[in-house]
Amino acid sequence: MRSYALDLRTKILEAYERGEGSVRRLARLFGVAPNTVQNYRTRARETGCLDPDPHAGGVPRLLDDADLEEVRALVAEMPDATVAEVAEQFWHRARIRVSRPTMGRVLQALGLTRKKKRFMQTSATRHGSSTRAPGSRDVSGASGVMRSCFSTNLGSTSE
Repeated sequence: MRSYALDLRTKILEAYERGEGSVRRLARLFGVAPNTVQNYRTRARETGCLDPDPHAGGVPRLLDDADLEEVRALVAEMPDATVAEVAEQFWHRARIRVSRPTMGRVLQALGLTRKKKRFMQTSATRHGSSTRAPGSRDVSGASGVMRSCFSTNLGSTSE
């Protein structure tokens, strides 16, 4: 969550110092939590400043530039490997274990796309293409199948 703007912080503290209400009343008035008003009072008293703290920096990178080059080399050696397979091979080489989603983000950051492996063999014929012999009729519809059955049965004299 982003910190509140400095002008709002200043207005809240000035209203408190003018005695316009209690911490709870000012919190309701400005649409903040009562603890926020109290924190601004404490910060102003202890530091003399209402500026928000700088961003703490987040989680440090797991892989350095040399590790990223190792991943790039792995993908060059195994172009058909899945993301999970690249992560497993990276563990064997660099002894750094990363999850499949993390490896996916690393590959995306490197601009390397991965295709999923197909577990089924693709069809030799394209969808909609015909494998019938030239000149043969299509009797795949229900009426065509019925017509074909009736025409063979009507001609028979076995009763």
